[in-house]
Amino acid sequence: MGPETIYIKDAVDKVNKRVKEASSRAGRNPDDITIVAVTKKADIETVQLLSELNWKNIGENRVQEAIAKANTFPDNRFTWHMVGHLQTNKVKKAVSLFDWVHSLDSFHLAESIQKEAQKINKFIKVLIQVNVSGETAK
Repeated sequence: MGPETIYIKDAVDKVNKRVKEASSRAGRNPDDITIVAVTKKADIETVQLLSELNWKNIGENRVQEAIAKANTFPDNRFTWHMVGHLQTNKVKKAVSLFDWVHSLDSFHLAESIQKEAQKINKFIKVLIQVNVSGETAK
């Protein structure tokens, strides 16, 4: 086991421990909490290590990077999360890979996701971004 493997394993163990402790304090079941490892700018080897550690949820903010990483894993047992802004022109590719879109920020984008998901009979989970402050820049 190389130093990078040990570092990632230790990091995963620490995160899991902190979530378990916080869950206990809050009276929540830690199994009800989803932790997403965002692999933005991480190499394939890092994602491979996460796979070997049985990590389930991977987040990416770029569609092309996510596709390249997903294609490396033929069994692709990850749940993929789109965590960055999703451009409408990338929706078709995104829908083919991602299970979650964390940044739904317009009705137009929602319609595009729905249209492409229906074409391949896929259900995409989304988190809706809402401007509650009323600030026009948000």
